[in-house]
Amino acid sequence: MKTVSITILLAVILGALILANALFQPFMSLPVPGDFECLSAQAGHGERKSWEFRPRHIFGMGLTYAGHIRESAGIYKTGMRPPVFLKSASALNTENTVKLPSREDLLNQWRTVDAGFAEQVQSKVTDLPALMDYEVELGLVLLDDISRAQLRDPAFAPNIGFFIANDITARTIVVANETDATLNQYLGLSKSFPGFLPVNPEIWVPYVATPQSLLCTELTTRVNGEVRQRQKTSDLIYTPKEMLQFITEAYPDMELLKGDLVLTGTPAGIALQVPAWKQRLSQVVNLDRETKLAIVLGNNLENDRFLKAGDRVTVGATGFSEKTVQVIRAD
Repeated sequence: MKTVSITILLAVILGALILANALFQPFMSLPVPGDFECLSAQAGHGERKSWEFRPRHIFGMGLTYAGHIRESAGIYKTGMRPPVFLKSASALNTENTVKLPSREDLLNQWRTVDAGFAEQVQSKVTDLPALMDYEVELGLVLLDDISRAQLRDPAFAPNIGFFIANDITARTIVVANETDATLNQYLGLSKSFPGFLPVNPEIWVPYVATPQSLLCTELTTRVNGEVRQRQKTSDLIYTPKEMLQFITEAYPDMELLKGDLVLTGTPAGIALQVPAWKQRLSQVVNLDRETKLAIVLGNNLENDRFLKAGDRVTVGATGFSEKTVQVIRAD
């Protein structure tokens, strides 16, 4: 009897260790900041210019700051490449307002990739908020076409300018992602509503660049005057050149063209605040997408950190003018 009890106890301990490893393993080896050559707007390493954004492609990067990885444990896996997604050019916004997506807007976005799931949600989910979130980011604009051969050259320094953007996201769309293979698609959908990329028509261009160059500045987000995000870009995990390489790997049939934009990811402080262990647990037990959506909506219907009509969101960085938009209801 004692032998059986000891066996059961050892099995319980082993099971607990396996579960703990599954829940916390991603945080045991978080990536560290990249090896940058810092450029400074204050030190006169470049100049600010007016700019008309007319990209053919807008690429976005995810999970590029360790702090944001901790917030997104349900997505991150140790050693993974950062997610790379395409954001619609219709998201560009130089105006002073941005519309809160309606229920029908969300359903229509899902219909573009999975009409069956959209109809399930329409029939079963009564309260469907967008869970509209802010994301301050350092953006890159390509000042020349860039080839894959150039990116393979260790000495090549991409000719890029920098700008500040608010990569607004409807978290409700991302929650409904089903597999790793579709993650990039759902990230892109969640960020491609009209007006979901507020920017000022200005860029900062370095006088001299190297393969490791990065504009080192401090990003901030304020919602109704409250600071929600504050992080130095030198805490990024990857260099701009590495990010361009990731894009060419993710989209082998696309070319990097002059005028294209790259959003380099957001730091910690987003509105969606789910304990990391809960995110990992939902992944370990493999909850279906309907259950995940129901749980996230249920836990966040009263979360006042998400943007609502009337909110004023300001993003900025040292060396740039701030960009403020007010959230308004859809017509």
